[in-house]
Amino acid sequence: MLFDSLFGSILNYGAEIIGNNDGTDLELVHCKFLRKILCVQKSTNLDRLYGETGRCPMNIHRRILMFKYWLKILSLEHTSLVKSLYNVVKADAENNISYKGSNWAFKIKTVLNEMGLHNLWINQRDLEH
Repeated sequence: MLFDSLFGSILNYGAEIIGNNDGTDLELVHCKFLRKILCVQKSTNLDRLYGETGRCPMNIHRRILMFKYWLKILSLEHTSLVKSLYNVVKADAENNISYKGSNWAFKIKTVLNEMGLHNLWINQRDLEH
């Protein structure tokens, strides 16, 4: 909780939009903090480091933030400007237009496919309120 409250919110700022990056530098800060807390060497296995602290890599937190934001967009009224813009980029994503990786909806679609949750992308109308 200490890391999340002091640093996590700063390091994950804007993750709802740009959360699908590796964030290697951010993860280095995260691991350095965990190593300091546990007083272990730099060579300590990351899986053990995460397991001992009950944490996971920060890119997972960023993806969770992205999905929460995606669900929030889906629940917006159809007259909302954000929802209208989402529908435009969603149509491009469905036609596999990624704009060199900058299409946010395409990133959501890609991550869902990687996780084996393509059915959520296909049935996103069921997720709307």
